[in-house]
Amino acid sequence: MCAVDPRQLASDGSDCARFLELFLNYGSFPFPGVFLPQPPAVSPLFSISPAVRVPLTKGERKMSTANLIRWSGLISVLAGVFYAIAALLHPAGEDLASVISANWVPAHFVYWVSAILMQLGLVGLYARQAEKIGWLGLAGFVLAFIGTALVLSIFFLATAGLPLIAAEAPAIFDQAMASPTFIVVMLVLGYIVGYILFGVATMRAGVLPRWAALMLIIGASFFLISQTGLVGGRLLHVIVTVGDVVFGLSLAWMGYALWSEKGEGVNQVKRSM
Repeated sequence: MCAVDPRQLASDGSDCARFLELFLNYGSFPFPGVFLPQPPAVSPLFSISPAVRVPLTKGERKMSTANLIRWSGLISVLAGVFYAIAALLHPAGEDLASVISANWVPAHFVYWVSAILMQLGLVGLYARQAEKIGWLGLAGFVLAFIGTALVLSIFFLATAGLPLIAAEAPAIFDQAMASPTFIVVMLVLGYIVGYILFGVATMRAGVLPRWAALMLIIGASFFLISQTGLVGGRLLHVIVTVGDVVFGLSLAWMGYALWSEKGEGVNQVKRSM
């Protein structure tokens, strides 16, 4: 502590003098008889204040969740539309000539984008009816989510890998197209059975349009028929195309119903949380 009169330190170059000068100019220091000016005012434009985290109220959290669910409906609309477009773009077959055709890469790229959006939208479709969809809906949601992740990787390989193999190593093309048994089993149990269960649970819940849920079941069932090996050629292409278009339109329909919900629908989401 400085043991001298602070008014005698003006010309002193000691540490004590500098310490006192700092307080005289920018702070308050209680010396008798010494006037301490207030710090200069700073424009709010250049003021720096610490960030204050204001917690959301319960009502704000509910509204935020309801908005997220509504936006997932719009994502489902995009996913369904892209899925239907990809089905219409897909070549009539999956042989070597089809893979090197001009439509193969665009079709599977659109399928891949659709699968990414489908996973995001599926979360909202489930969350909107979670209170009424029951264990059947939960099982269908989990299987469908995992199956969509599997299909997403298949679409990526079909977009980036198969055209390269077809162009550079056609001798091993048939081996590359042959799917391992466990992949087929996971595809059937996850992607197909998952969406069928989810569609059945959605029809029972009655929150989203039942006809859209029925279309989801029909679309997934058509895909199941295509995996049995009972049909081939042009008929197989027609079954897959029709099934994928119906499947995509069902997702778009349910997503639109979710996105367009206002008033009572949003209030139901709030009350369920």
